[in-house]
Amino acid sequence: TGERPFACSICDKRFSRPDSLQTHLKTHSNVRPYACFSCGKAYFHSRSLRKHAKVHQ
Repeated sequence: TGERPFACSICDKRFSRPDSLQTHLKTHSNVRPYACFSCGKAYFHSRSLRKHAKVHQ
């Protein structure tokens, strides 16, 4: 249906699912819990770290 009832209170970006909003909210914090063991670069999302790890292979 395309409805996006879940809005970010910081930037007003909208989402169709509450879990997507929660994931997005991490981008507004300085917390980056997923760090690369090879170079130390850190990410908000585990999927970003997995993608980054390929540069070390």
